[in-house]
Amino acid sequence: MLARFHSMDVPIARNYKWFSDFLDNFYKKAYDLFPLNDMYIEVKATTLLSVDLKTEIDWLKTCLTATNSPIVFSHNDFRGPNIMVREGNEKNSQSLDITLCDFEYSCYSYRGFDFGAIFEDWGRTSVDKVNENISDSVLKRFMKSYLEESIQINGDTYRDNSVNTIDHLVGEAKQRADQRLQYYLTLKSKCIEEGLIRV
Repeated sequence: MLARFHSMDVPIARNYKWFSDFLDNFYKKAYDLFPLNDMYIEVKATTLLSVDLKTEIDWLKTCLTATNSPIVFSHNDFRGPNIMVREGNEKNSQSLDITLCDFEYSCYSYRGFDFGAIFEDWGRTSVDKVNENISDSVLKRFMKSYLEESIQINGDTYRDNSVNTIDHLVGEAKQRADQRLQYYLTLKSKCIEEGLIRV
């Protein structure tokens, strides 16, 4: 299903720098609208006071480019809660019906965003329980199916591109899932440390 989504040619604007622009604009707007440094001091947000957020954003943009993840039409929130599965019955002749929902973030973006989202959410049993150890065999099995469907849709030449190998796809998934996981774990630990949430 994800390969079909990524293979769509959707007639919308293709701003390949949207995420980079989004980060820069969000940063600028936040600092223009609010006295953020004063707010950080007021709520004792020690982490935000100790790092240069602009430097962190620039680092993230560099990582995104270095992944060599192709720009495709992406869901950008491809995770369990946004995948609906309906089993077949006497009224529904299909054995399994799978539907994606929640498209407000869909646009042309890095293919790896969707891989990262699904594997960061993989095996999650609750909001605060994240699976940190997804085996390579699970990743490879998923990517093998993704690659086979992509070849079926786009033809045999799809596999000729070096970014469309199982190893490259696994690398994209690991990097994006790791970035999402590290963000989640860092944010959670800092919120606990600063008394914003209780464990």
